[in-house]
Amino acid sequence: MLRVLRQQRDGKPVPSLIGRAARQDRNFDGLLGTLAPVPLANLLVRVKTGERVFETQADADGVYAFYGLPSGRYEFAPDLPLGTTLSWFIGSDKRERARIHRSGR
Repeated sequence: MLRVLRQQRDGKPVPSLIGRAARQDRNFDGLLGTLAPVPLANLLVRVKTGERVFETQADADGVYAFYGLPSGRYEFAPDLPLGTTLSWFIGSDKRERARIHRSGR
């Protein structure tokens, strides 16, 4: 994301994990992908590793960021609105744990 590149350029901290949460129509009542995803503004997003839980909140564009996460494998656990399911990309509901590797920066 451009925002992260600007932070890095300006010597500011960059997130360990960043993403965007949005709702995409997947009920197959029309052409898939013809409507723009709707950002899930102010969504509470959690990542879990073992017994540790880290939280952040998405902004108005559905963008969330975690700073200073320790290295490890994380389970992504957002507080989704009722009737919403998690999908990593259109056509797949396979859930995998994210890996965070700390850099020397």
